[in-house]
Amino acid sequence: MNQKLRIGLAVLVGIPLLAGGALLFLVSPEKMKPVVEAQLSEALQRPASMEALSFHLFPPNFRATGLSIADDPNFSKTPFLQAASVEIIPKFLPLLTGKVEIESVIVTKPAIELIQNAAKRWNYQSIGAKTNDSSPSAVVLGRLAIEQAQVGVTQPGKKREEYSQLSAEARDYAEGKPFGLRVSATLPKGGAISIDGRIAMAKSKTVIDDMTFSLASLKGKINGEMVGEALHLEIEVPKSPIADLAPLFLPKGMSVQGDVVAKIQAQGGLENPVLNGRINVSGFEVSGGDIKQPVKTAKLVLDLTPERITLEPANVSSGSTQIQTYGVVTKYATAPVVEATLIAPNAQVAELLAIARAYGVSAVDGISSTGQAKLQVRVHGSVRDLQFAGSGSLRDANLQLPQLTKAVTIRNTDFKFESNAAALTGIDASIGSTTARGEMRIANFAQPSLSFQLNADQLRLNEMLSLLKESGGKPGTTPSKLTADGSLNIGSLEMSDLKLSQVSSRMEYRDRQMTLNPLNATVYGGKHSGNMTIDMKATPAVYTLVSKLDKIESGQLLGATTGLKSIVSGPMSANLNLRFTPADAVQMARSLNGNLSVKFDQGKIASFNLTNELALIAKFLGFQKGAESFTQFLGINGDLAIVNGAATTQNLKMDLANLTAALTGSMNLADQTLDLKLMSILDKRFSETVGGAKVGGFMTAAMANGAGNLMIPASIKGSFAHPVITPDPGAIAKMKLQSFSPKDPKQMMENVNSILDLFKKKP
Repeated sequence: MNQKLRIGLAVLVGIPLLAGGALLFLVSPEKMKPVVEAQLSEALQRPASMEALSFHLFPPNFRATGLSIADDPNFSKTPFLQAASVEIIPKFLPLLTGKVEIESVIVTKPAIELIQNAAKRWNYQSIGAKTNDSSPSAVVLGRLAIEQAQVGVTQPGKKREEYSQLSAEARDYAEGKPFGLRVSATLPKGGAISIDGRIAMAKSKTVIDDMTFSLASLKGKINGEMVGEALHLEIEVPKSPIADLAPLFLPKGMSVQGDVVAKIQAQGGLENPVLNGRINVSGFEVSGGDIKQPVKTAKLVLDLTPERITLEPANVSSGSTQIQTYGVVTKYATAPVVEATLIAPNAQVAELLAIARAYGVSAVDGISSTGQAKLQVRVHGSVRDLQFAGSGSLRDANLQLPQLTKAVTIRNTDFKFESNAAALTGIDASIGSTTARGEMRIANFAQPSLSFQLNADQLRLNEMLSLLKESGGKPGTTPSKLTADGSLNIGSLEMSDLKLSQVSSRMEYRDRQMTLNPLNATVYGGKHSGNMTIDMKATPAVYTLVSKLDKIESGQLLGATTGLKSIVSGPMSANLNLRFTPADAVQMARSLNGNLSVKFDQGKIASFNLTNELALIAKFLGFQKGAESFTQFLGINGDLAIVNGAATTQNLKMDLANLTAALTGSMNLADQTLDLKLMSILDKRFSETVGGAKVGGFMTAAMANGAGNLMIPASIKGSFAHPVITPDPGAIAKMKLQSFSPKDPKQMMENVNSILDLFKKKP
């Protein structure tokens, strides 16, 4: 190799090395850090800082860590942008003189917060804006790139949204000149969006030139300009499939098919532009999820003018159901007003619900049904206050509502409705074991208020309460927002074992409390009149019954409410005020609380023969014991106070053919135990028949009063089914002491001795 070649190679190699050495000598990251921070702050008109700055020679670039750009203080005190890493590429020649002129900036994985205020301004709009009257700096960048950003978006009255994997790149940016812009991001619900084209920004004017955009599989082009808040844009979408848009607008598991073609001009304000053009959707079909039959329409056409948006007549189908629909939106740029019609002359209810779900009607969520329907709906009014009205009918429908644990079978009903009310006539429906006919009106769907007139074959209250549930789904309780008022006629009403027939009542429901007032019914051959309240706030529900009973068969009533089956029989009348919880007879008896005044007409007590028992106690003379094992009475009357099933009385009186008996003490209706005091007074004729003052037990268990009637005090223990009747020594002693006569010392001594004998003997 000759000498000249060696010298040339040395020069070629040496010059870059010398230049690099000069750069390392001239460029000090410690000195450059405040310079770079100042230039960024000046360009952005926002304070910018970084934790550290390093310089790399090949290629020449600065690398910043911990970059933070402040937000507009009118929006937030937290940073507008934070990035772990930023690459700043300076222009090469100015570096040789020790100056930094930025050529490109690449920001990796930043976190950015976009905030809009009530005045519709964004926090990014003040970036680069001068706060004084000096002319703006001429910012020139060969490339500004943001890669894999997380962007949070906050708007007034809306939940914060987050966009991931956002990348943006601006090339050859100079104020007032066109520059290339490319943006891509992943939307909050998934799916990618991107734009790519050229844009020019000068002061308040932005010019968009052949900007292409894509949203999933939907692609189009935008041209036009924006001056301040005014825009003039042309948007064109060639034929594009919409299948990939399903995750953005439909619930998980649902899919959509079809193609869209659009050509639209938008002019006017950014918030309320007016439109010209058309949108055509062909082969539209939604399926999946709980839509059993796909919802289809061959063609949907929206015609856009500055005055209105018109939906041209369209046919929508699902299975065998066909719907005709058309409508118009006027004043859409300022105060939109809707006028639309939907007609379904012969539809399947399940398919109508599927169509409603496909078009985003949330009111039908959780509802399923079978059956046929006719429907005509008119939608009108402002978008903020849409009004609905229409009419139709249901036939052979099986309707499952989220508020009920069982489905409602509707064999037939006609209905009319408006925005917040509905009226049903000709109702023939069943739920559980109840079939009802009549009419009903519903007002205020948000807090439903029902008025009705219904006739039901039977109603089981426990079953009916179990059909209702709260929004949380707990069976056995009723929706607290529901109110109801109406008349009921029921063939048979059952509360556990208690049965009422030919029931007529006015029913009112408020705040989870049902009142039946008046409540008239036939009960076990007699009549009931009064009222009943059911408090469903308690668990289980508590019933309060205020009633007058007239000649009801007591055996059946007591058997259904207390478990005293086949003990007492005969017609009973009563006035009562009782609280209880319907359950089986024993549990119901245990829950009884309140007061009861009773009057029995002729009847019998099956578990003992009172006359025979008294004859045994008092040792009647010449008395032939009756063959009957029961007590035939002419009447019973008195008052009972009941606490948790235990009834006490101070004035219960029983009349037999030949005696009267007064009872005091307690009778437990739940465990059926007895603790009673009995004072029997034989009429004079019967007293004489059984021996009068000569009865064998006179000195131990019986005494005659001044009128010659024998009086026999006794105690009743045991149970209703097996009562144990014995003399009452305390009562006998008291009677004998009261009968002392100082004029007859012999009788007085006999009485004293007999009292002493009473307490020596076992009953």
